[in-house]
Amino acid sequence: MRGQSVFIVGMMLLFYATPSCTVREPQLDWCRSHLQNLTLFDIGKGFHHLLEENPHAIGRELQRWLQRVNEMMTHSL
Repeated sequence: MRGQSVFIVGMMLLFYATPSCTVREPQLDWCRSHLQNLTLFDIGKGFHHLLEENPHAIGRELQRWLQRVNEMMTHSL
């Protein structure tokens, strides 16, 4: 059980928009090179309130990401 908790904690999902004022390309580049278990998802246009501006895209991608995490957990048991 302990190994499973570590695995889940290590999985990350980052939503970003293009163009955006919140997470810009230098920060995305840093994330890509330093966070190996990070999934990046470009939700398209957005400015500051990404959840309000793109709720359906975020919900769909979060569901897909959680399914991938679940599959990875299932295969690692």
